[in-house]
Amino acid sequence: MFLSTFPTPIIAAATPATSLPKAQQLNQQGVNYLAQGQAAQALAAWQQAYQLYRQAQDPQGMIGTQINQAQALQSLGYYRQALDLLNTLQPRTLTDKALQAQGLLSSGNLLRSLRQFDRATAALIQARYLTQNDTALLTLHERIRLSLAHTYAQKSDVANNSPSISNTDIAINEYRNIINTATDPLIKAQAQIHLYRLAPPSAQNTPTLISEIRSQLDRLPASRAVLYAYINLAQATQARYPQSFTDKSLLTATADLLTTAHRRATALGDRRSQIQALGSLGNLYQKTGQYPAAQKLTIQAITLAEGLPAPDLAYQLQWQLGKILTTTQNRQPAIAAYQQALTHLQQLRNDLSGSDSDIQFSFRESVEPVYREMVSLLLPADGSATPNQLTAAQEAIESLQTAEVQNLLRQGCLDVYPVSLQQRDITATVIYPIILPDRLVTITAYPNPSSKPNLTYYTTSLKAEQVKEIVDTLQAQITNAEASPTDIQATSRQLYQALIAPLRPTLDKKKISTLVFVLDGALRKLPIAVLHDGSRYLFEDYNLALAPSLSLVPPASKESLNYHVFLGGLSKASPKFPAFPPLPNVATELQAISHLLPTQILLDEQFNQQRTTNILKTGVAPIVHLATHGEFSSDPDKTFLLAWDTKLKLADFDPLLRRRNQQSGIELLVLSACSTATGDDRATLGLAGMAIRARTRSTLASLWQVDDQATEELMTAFYQGWIKQKYSKAEALRLAQKQLLQKNYPPYKWAAFVLVGNWQ
Repeated sequence: MFLSTFPTPIIAAATPATSLPKAQQLNQQGVNYLAQGQAAQALAAWQQAYQLYRQAQDPQGMIGTQINQAQALQSLGYYRQALDLLNTLQPRTLTDKALQAQGLLSSGNLLRSLRQFDRATAALIQARYLTQNDTALLTLHERIRLSLAHTYAQKSDVANNSPSISNTDIAINEYRNIINTATDPLIKAQAQIHLYRLAPPSAQNTPTLISEIRSQLDRLPASRAVLYAYINLAQATQARYPQSFTDKSLLTATADLLTTAHRRATALGDRRSQIQALGSLGNLYQKTGQYPAAQKLTIQAITLAEGLPAPDLAYQLQWQLGKILTTTQNRQPAIAAYQQALTHLQQLRNDLSGSDSDIQFSFRESVEPVYREMVSLLLPADGSATPNQLTAAQEAIESLQTAEVQNLLRQGCLDVYPVSLQQRDITATVIYPIILPDRLVTITAYPNPSSKPNLTYYTTSLKAEQVKEIVDTLQAQITNAEASPTDIQATSRQLYQALIAPLRPTLDKKKISTLVFVLDGALRKLPIAVLHDGSRYLFEDYNLALAPSLSLVPPASKESLNYHVFLGGLSKASPKFPAFPPLPNVATELQAISHLLPTQILLDEQFNQQRTTNILKTGVAPIVHLATHGEFSSDPDKTFLLAWDTKLKLADFDPLLRRRNQQSGIELLVLSACSTATGDDRATLGLAGMAIRARTRSTLASLWQVDDQATEELMTAFYQGWIKQKYSKAEALRLAQKQLLQKNYPPYKWAAFVLVGNWQ
């Protein structure tokens, strides 16, 4: 990961007011402090300068020092506070182009570091426009162009885990233009480093190019930007040339760059840059198999990081230490390092997620591997995990699942319910399948009224790619209306043998009637009901439910339920969305439900955003049944329900379903005629996100669009069982699906329906 550089802090223009000379002096002190890597001192100086500018009623000085403060906050690792501060500013209202552009540049840099590339690009393009063809702002213009090139380059890296041609080409062209025209030697060197990373020369020229860039950096006065340039050059060499770990000249050059960065950072007193250099050097030794040296350097970096507000560095260093200790067979210290990494990571994610709904790091790259690697350590394949390690693994998986939903919702804090399993349902068992690269591990939590749930685990030799292959095959079979049930049963039996067969004796002994699955990875695409033991489907023997994590399952409703239902849906195609075909049986489906309990119905043109919102915010209906097209996706912007006049996206569910006149939430949200996004193995997270946004205890939804007639029959039978016969929701769904099976409906028509959340 390349290190961010900061725009040059603003030095406010001179003014004759008596309090302003001191403000200017403090402002310049802040500039000097930040250049030396002393961000805390810079922040204090700028905060004092801001107060003096405020006393003098100088808006430009105030905004300039606030922009500077945001840079210091970002440097200290306080991303949320930095973004909060920038969001309060309105530099576009000022006439000073330099101030406007500087504010936009700071925002662009911060947003890029948070991987909000589209927003960063928009800010930087506007800043570039403000400064173009203005010789007085030439250096600022060059910095903006460099930041924009960085944004295109990083956007291409993240898009598909490999550079996309268009963004990479834009970045390469920008870097080349900057190299040819830049007047600032540091900007030119930075552009050369990043061009070298994206478009490397032939291997024989690499040492020469490194030497040329290195000589430019050596001539520049020490500053954090220069130190980061050394480190970035070293990382670029490692990223683009695998032989840098075996080629002696490349390895020596890379190590010397990092050593020089550390020496100059120490002389400058820049602890953060010292930490970055030591950590990168430790990573280099790790990759070359020099583990004692790698461990020593990493621990030195961790020690330096103690006391700094730098969770972004601390979690990566502890993660690195955990990997080193794992490789050297130091299992217990490795587990401790991973636990520290997760502590710092949670602190970082809380800081990032608390202020802006669009902030998130790349979950798959930066978060998920830490959890999985720790679980792999806690649960060895030989089954030797201690009870405490098993508990820690279960808690880690719960935390991972919660973090995934947080990442989807772009929300740092979720309402969680620390209710034990036995308090929920003593006849239910929670099953956590965990996909690891080399095996499939399943944790099972059995109710235990006298204490915490009784945890067990077992390991299956199915590798991650094998699990994915089986699930993909089964999904293709089951979503094909013409597929043979025999073929489906044969494929699903492979997963039954891995997930359920080892549990069956204990489930029978404990008289378990409900299985709650906290699914992982590719298994989220799996309709659990279709698992087959060779003679019967799983749902024929057990009530089934899904949960994003057990801590996100709301408790059962304690008050007597008012069975009033709001019914909304589309039976006709909306002229605004002609790509979505009519659903003619929706009208019949809604009418059938209306005969069972009190209802309000909005159909077709009436099912629009305004009328729906007006009904829902009254809180009268604890049951909401929406029969319309929709899609669940791991991308919140692609998760939606179709109304007559709009697509209701995930973000719309807060105003649509949460303003309920202090009501306790929705007991059941039913989403029929919806589907999961094709090829998205995290699409059901979108379904979980809808449930959490809507504050629903339970959600019943279809994973693919099912025949209208079958849907009508299943929904009618479900309400009959739940409302009239007082079965639990999971039991009512099981019996409704069983009716369709007994009528010889293929799995395609009954397996799509899943219950998420509270199953009671």
